[in-house]
Amino acid sequence: MSELWKLDEGALIDVLEKPMRDLRDVSRFDDKQIKTDLPENSRQILTVKTYSMISATSRDSLQNPVVTCQPHIAVYGHPAPSSDVERGYIRFVDANALRTPSYSAKDKLINLYLDYRAMPQVLEQLQHAQRYLWVGHFAHGHIYGDLHSAP
Repeated sequence: MSELWKLDEGALIDVLEKPMRDLRDVSRFDDKQIKTDLPENSRQILTVKTYSMISATSRDSLQNPVVTCQPHIAVYGHPAPSSDVERGYIRFVDANALRTPSYSAKDKLINLYLDYRAMPQVLEQLQHAQRYLWVGHFAHGHIYGDLHSAP
Protein backbone atom coordinates (compact mmCIF):
# COMPACT_ATOMS: atom_id res chain seq x y z
CA MET A 1 0.00 0.00 0.00
CA SER A 2 1.36 3.44 -0.89
CA GLU A 3 2.17 5.96 1.79
CA LEU A 4 -0.12 8.96 2.02
CA TRP A 5 1.34 12.23 0.84
CA LYS A 6 1.83 14.59 3.77
CA LEU A 7 1.82 18.34 3.38
CA ASP A 8 4.74 20.13 5.01
CA GLU A 9 2.88 23.39 5.53
CA GLY A 10 5.93 25.29 6.80
CA ALA A 11 7.98 24.39 3.72
CA LEU A 12 5.06 25.20 1.44
CA ILE A 13 4.58 28.62 3.03
CA ASP A 14 8.29 29.37 2.57
CA VAL A 15 8.09 28.43 -1.12
CA LEU A 16 4.91 30.44 -1.65
CA GLU A 17 6.09 33.55 0.18
CA LYS A 18 9.57 33.74 -1.42
CA PRO A 19 8.36 35.36 -4.69
CA MET A 20 6.36 37.88 -2.65
CA ARG A 21 9.44 38.87 -0.61
CA ASP A 22 11.53 39.07 -3.79
CA LEU A 23 8.89 41.24 -5.47
CA ARG A 24 8.98 43.70 -2.56
CA ASP A 25 12.79 43.79 -2.65
CA VAL A 26 12.81 44.73 -6.36
CA SER A 27 11.95 48.35 -5.55
CA ARG A 28 15.33 48.66 -3.82
CA PHE A 29 17.37 48.32 -7.03
CA ASP A 30 19.00 51.56 -8.11
CA ASP A 31 21.96 52.66 -10.24
CA LYS A 32 24.38 52.39 -7.30
CA GLN A 33 23.39 48.77 -6.62
CA ILE A 34 23.59 47.88 -10.30
CA LYS A 35 27.17 49.23 -10.43
CA THR A 36 28.08 47.35 -7.24
CA ASP A 37 26.37 44.03 -8.01
CA LEU A 38 26.96 44.03 -11.76
CA PRO A 39 30.06 46.14 -12.54
CA GLU A 40 30.66 47.41 -16.05
CA ASN A 41 31.94 44.74 -18.46
CA SER A 42 30.48 41.90 -16.40
CA ARG A 43 27.59 39.51 -16.87
CA GLN A 44 25.69 36.82 -15.00
CA ILE A 45 24.49 33.76 -16.93
CA LEU A 46 22.07 31.15 -15.59
CA THR A 47 21.59 27.82 -17.36
CA VAL A 48 17.87 27.25 -16.78
CA LYS A 49 16.90 23.74 -15.68
CA THR A 50 13.42 24.22 -14.17
CA TYR A 51 10.85 26.95 -13.78
CA SER A 52 7.58 27.70 -12.06
CA MET A 53 4.83 30.07 -13.12
CA ILE A 54 3.38 32.51 -10.60
CA SER A 55 0.25 34.62 -11.03
CA ALA A 56 0.36 37.32 -8.37
CA THR A 57 -1.72 40.24 -7.23
CA SER A 58 -0.94 42.56 -4.35
CA ARG A 59 -1.65 45.77 -2.51
CA ASP A 60 1.36 47.59 -1.06
CA SER A 61 -0.33 48.97 2.04
CA LEU A 62 -3.44 50.57 3.47
CA GLN A 63 -1.91 53.95 2.58
CA ASN A 64 -1.48 52.86 -1.05
CA PRO A 65 -4.66 50.87 -1.81
CA VAL A 66 -3.86 50.37 -5.51
CA VAL A 67 -3.97 46.68 -6.38
CA THR A 68 -1.50 45.43 -8.97
CA CYS A 69 -1.16 42.19 -10.89
CA GLN A 70 2.18 40.80 -11.97
CA PRO A 71 2.45 37.35 -13.47
CA HIS A 72 6.00 36.10 -13.47
CA ILE A 73 8.10 33.04 -14.02
CA ALA A 74 10.72 31.89 -11.54
CA VAL A 75 13.62 30.09 -13.21
CA TYR A 76 16.19 27.89 -11.50
CA GLY A 77 19.37 26.26 -12.66
CA HIS A 78 23.10 26.56 -12.32
CA PRO A 79 25.49 29.40 -13.08
CA ALA A 80 27.89 29.52 -16.00
CA PRO A 81 31.52 29.03 -14.88
CA SER A 82 32.15 32.80 -14.59
CA SER A 83 28.83 33.53 -12.84
CA ASP A 84 27.30 33.31 -9.37
CA VAL A 85 23.58 33.53 -10.22
CA GLU A 86 21.30 30.74 -8.92
CA ARG A 87 17.83 31.82 -10.04
CA GLY A 88 15.88 34.50 -11.82
CA TYR A 89 12.49 36.09 -12.29
CA ILE A 90 10.97 36.97 -15.62
CA ARG A 91 8.31 39.55 -14.78
CA PHE A 92 5.55 40.55 -17.17
CA VAL A 93 4.45 44.18 -16.91
CA ASP A 94 2.74 46.91 -18.92
CA ALA A 95 5.06 48.57 -21.43
CA ASN A 96 5.06 51.78 -19.36
CA ALA A 97 6.21 49.84 -16.24
CA LEU A 98 9.33 48.25 -17.75
CA ARG A 99 12.45 48.43 -15.59
CA THR A 100 16.14 47.94 -16.17
CA PRO A 101 17.24 44.30 -15.93
CA SER A 102 19.03 43.77 -12.64
CA TYR A 103 21.19 41.39 -10.66
CA SER A 104 21.31 41.04 -6.88
CA ALA A 105 24.65 39.63 -5.70
CA LYS A 106 23.23 39.07 -2.20
CA ASP A 107 20.33 36.95 -3.50
CA LYS A 108 22.19 35.62 -6.59
CA LEU A 109 19.10 36.64 -8.56
CA ILE A 110 18.43 38.10 -12.02
CA ASN A 111 15.29 40.20 -12.53
CA LEU A 112 14.12 40.64 -16.10
CA TYR A 113 11.09 42.75 -16.99
CA LEU A 114 9.22 42.06 -20.21
CA ASP A 115 6.12 43.51 -21.78
CA TYR A 116 3.02 41.32 -21.31
CA ARG A 117 2.97 40.84 -25.10
CA ALA A 118 6.20 38.79 -24.85
CA MET A 119 4.58 36.13 -22.65
CA PRO A 120 3.63 33.69 -25.48
CA GLN A 121 7.20 33.78 -26.84
CA VAL A 122 8.72 33.22 -23.39
CA LEU A 123 6.39 30.29 -22.72
CA GLU A 124 7.45 28.79 -26.05
CA GLN A 125 11.14 29.34 -25.25
CA LEU A 126 10.76 27.56 -21.92
CA GLN A 127 9.78 24.42 -23.85
CA HIS A 128 13.16 24.40 -25.61
CA ALA A 129 15.96 22.06 -24.51
CA GLN A 130 18.59 24.77 -23.96
CA ARG A 131 17.65 27.90 -22.00
CA TYR A 132 19.83 30.67 -20.61
CA LEU A 133 18.78 33.72 -18.60
CA TRP A 134 21.40 36.40 -18.44
CA VAL A 135 22.10 40.05 -17.72
CA GLY A 136 25.16 42.08 -18.69
CA HIS A 137 26.50 45.57 -17.98
CA PHE A 138 28.39 47.11 -20.87
CA ALA A 139 30.14 50.40 -21.61
CA HIS A 140 28.41 53.72 -21.00
CA GLY A 141 25.81 52.21 -18.66
CA HIS A 142 24.23 49.90 -21.25
CA ILE A 143 22.48 47.07 -19.37
CA TYR A 144 20.97 44.18 -21.29
CA GLY A 145 19.16 41.03 -20.23
CA ASP A 146 17.26 38.29 -22.02
CA LEU A 147 16.19 34.67 -22.17
CA HIS A 148 18.09 32.72 -24.85
CA SER A 149 16.88 29.33 -26.00
CA ALA A 150 17.47 26.67 -28.62
CA PRO A 151 15.15 23.76 -29.54
